[in-house]
Amino acid sequence: MIYKKYLDNLSIKLFNLIKYSEFESLTIKEIQEKTWIDHPQKLYNRLNKLIKDWYISEDYEILKIPNKNTIFLPFYWWAQCWHNWSKIFDEYPRERVKLDINKNNFKENNYWKYFITRAKWKSMEPKINTGTNLLVKLNNFIWWNHFYLIKHNEKAKIKQITKKKWKYFLHSINREYPDVEIKEWEKFDVIWIVKNQNLIL
Repeated sequence: MIYKKYLDNLSIKLFNLIKYSEFESLTIKEIQEKTWIDHPQKLYNRLNKLIKDWYISEDYEILKIPNKNTIFLPFYWWAQCWHNWSKIFDEYPRERVKLDINKNNFKENNYWKYFITRAKWKSMEPKINTGTNLLVKLNNFIWWNHFYLIKHNEKAKIKQITKKKWKYFLHSINREYPDVEIKEWEKFDVIWIVKNQNLIL
């Protein structure tokens, strides 16, 4: 499966210029000369289309290669599988990771909702081992028995969410780690669902 958004030849020249050069250091005139785009407004329109179609970010980072099965997702450092601190909600992505959408059975085109992180600690073993790369998606609701990257008291945690007698708990697969009740007064958000635990990078 290839995600296709039509780009004309001039837009592809512009994309390649962003990919292979110090684009932000170039003047408008230099960009026009290198891409053969003859008017600043046309250049602006094509640049906006590249951003709108998710080929590049607003910071001119490459997100997707035209007519290829390749996307680039932001990579954040460790997401805790226990209850220690994590800076994943405060930091910028360490890098963008190249992902082959076919090898990873990636069937959605709303990939801007995704990022990659790495599991740490043993509370979710054997389902999620420490060091595992995880594909995580922005999510607005809960399905029981799924794994989530949640925000609990300002800390990132990978857990299942269970309900017992009107109480909600953060559930660990590893029985050595007890479930943790989510208190009413605690800060808690379910924001991301773990979509792939066997990423091929």
